[in-house]
Amino acid sequence: MSTGHDIRRDYSQLGQLRLNYSKINITLLTATATLRVQQDILQQLNITGNYKLFTQSFNRSDLIYECISKENNDLTLSQIANLIKINYQNQCGIIYCFSRVECDRADNKKKTKETKIFTKIN
Repeated sequence: MSTGHDIRRDYSQLGQLRLNYSKINITLLTATATLRVQQDILQQLNITGNYKLFTQSFNRSDLIYECISKENNDLTLSQIANLIKINYQNQCGIIYCFSRVECDRADNKKKTKETKIFTKIN
């Protein structure tokens, strides 16, 4: 696909699966697909005609957004872990990072004793 996002490669690989199992229902989920990307995904998977598309705004009353000033990666992850322990224990959450490298860093850091809380929300 022409989007430039690594995750879209996974969608394009599903095209082969669709060729082999064209009558099986498929569910596609994404939080970031623009209209152009949605159309690209449908084309890559040869999905036409009878399908249902559900979209929803990111601006939802049941979601809480919080930005934390970032001084350095290790401190930021500790701040997030403490915030979760204090305010969001036993709840679901998503932590967004600026890059795949930072996501990998956060994933590796969650395995340490200090930020073990991340394993519950990942």
